[in-house]
Amino acid sequence: MTPPSNWWLPMVDPPLGVPTINLADYEYDTRLGWGSIGYVDRVRHKPTGRLYALKAVRIHDHQRCQNRVREYMALAPTLDYRSIVKCHGVQTERGYSRLLYDLMTSPLSGFQTHDMEILSHIADNILFGLQYLRKKNIVFKFLSPSNIFYDDADMAFKIGDVGAPKDLLFDLDCQPVPNVEAERYVAPELLSYMVRLSVEGVENWDVWSLGMCLLEFYLGKFPIDYDKRKDTKGVSLPFFMAGMPNPPRAPPEAWPPFRHFIELCLQRSPADRASVDQLLSHEFVLTFDFEHQEGKGKNEGDRLD
Repeated sequence: MTPPSNWWLPMVDPPLGVPTINLADYEYDTRLGWGSIGYVDRVRHKPTGRLYALKAVRIHDHQRCQNRVREYMALAPTLDYRSIVKCHGVQTERGYSRLLYDLMTSPLSGFQTHDMEILSHIADNILFGLQYLRKKNIVFKFLSPSNIFYDDADMAFKIGDVGAPKDLLFDLDCQPVPNVEAERYVAPELLSYMVRLSVEGVENWDVWSLGMCLLEFYLGKFPIDYDKRKDTKGVSLPFFMAGMPNPPRAPPEAWPPFRHFIELCLQRSPADRASVDQLLSHEFVLTFDFEHQEGKGKNEGDRLD
């Protein structure tokens, strides 16, 4: 009997009790994206014709990296909330673990608007998602425009990749070349102490990231002027951010409640940042009279057009 051609690749079995999928029930449609730890395909469920997003996470030889992938597979299908992209099940094969997600309309990468109602809608939905994760003792460290999605079916903004082992991006045993894109929205103290197990103010890492995302949506560009080819003399982005004298701020012409909201998020000291609960009570979020009910997002008639 001839062994399969990929017999040498590592494999991580799905954790017990986690819903699994039959990969043979899905056919490839198109590649949606790829990165340092894997890729995402749009697939069609053969029996129903429904489209999903199938994420493949590369499995490395190092045991610590395999443990992180196993934790991801155990966590993702348990998250069930309107502001979190739903994972329906997992499966593994040699070299990759695969997770089946609802297909979102679009990520917010490259999105720009000065419409304060839309920005408030985003903030409200994402804050409720972060609040839900806190109830499960989860702090999402890697919030960025690429994993904030708009779902046209629910008319809601959702967090994707919750539980994804992006810590691997900063672990040289798992990812030899750090992914600068993943570092851009991370709180400065996390960048400065990436190798540590914990730092003071861990609960506010995601608040910084949310502020960076919202400010980018307003500006239409990354909020920090960084060009390693010029004045930074090749210094990496984490060290550049850690050395910034002042965090970025919304421009003076922006709506004052939005400027104040961004300032509360982008405080260098974690202890000075507002909490998720405080931000949910902020004027920027409350002004547009969105429904603040468990499991609900903002106006059902709101759309990202």
